[in-house]
Amino acid sequence: MVSEQLARWYDTIFSEKDYAGEVDAIRAIYREHTGIDGPDDVFDLGCGTGSHALEFERDGCEVWADDNDPAMLAVAKAKILRVGVPPDYVDMTVSLFHVTNYCLTIEKLAGLFTRAHIYLRPGGLFVFDTWDVLLARDDPPMPHRYKHIVGDLGGLRETLPIQYPDDDTVRVVNHTTIERRGDPQAEVFDWEYTHRLWTPAIIRDCLDMAGFSSSEPPRKWGKRSVIYVAVK
Repeated sequence: MVSEQLARWYDTIFSEKDYAGEVDAIRAIYREHTGIDGPDDVFDLGCGTGSHALEFERDGCEVWADDNDPAMLAVAKAKILRVGVPPDYVDMTVSLFHVTNYCLTIEKLAGLFTRAHIYLRPGGLFVFDTWDVLLARDDPPMPHRYKHIVGDLGGLRETLPIQYPDDDTVRVVNHTTIERRGDPQAEVFDWEYTHRLWTPAIIRDCLDMAGFSSSEPPRKWGKRSVIYVAVK
């Protein structure tokens, strides 16, 4: 039930996220590496509700999107996105909005990277962001209240992060309230997730295990995040 509620309200809860701006920045990274304005085709691994995938599609890319959560994938499919795996190799694979941090073991992280590698053409790029362990140690996440207004919808999300330095994980408990203007009945639900914070050394090792030929040093990508680019 919580998964379906979260999927239904996910785009409202994260309405302030600049998906279009992030996709523009990733297209610039692709241009920097290849000399080509942008990829022709993209595979979005861990697409959530498909907001990044939709921006790539609006830019003229052929996009496939996949996610482990059926409720999230159903929302992505409702956006008229192709869901599932591509039938052939693609120019770029992406895993965005901290998909890597939901991988709680090295084996799962390496498995994600291997899957990203399989669907790439030789010379193709894998672009992904991640919470960086060093940035999070220096600036630990704190409790916060987020307000969201989308049309006649209003949302309030209260987050309580609990950081565990011994194993570099963060558990985030979210209390969410969604209200519609003129409707006295609010929808209230709690949800939580755990992030594993990866070191650059572990990420490089997992990229090597997956078969990537090279990767560049990470670039800053938000308050506690960095973005990586790996080449098949």
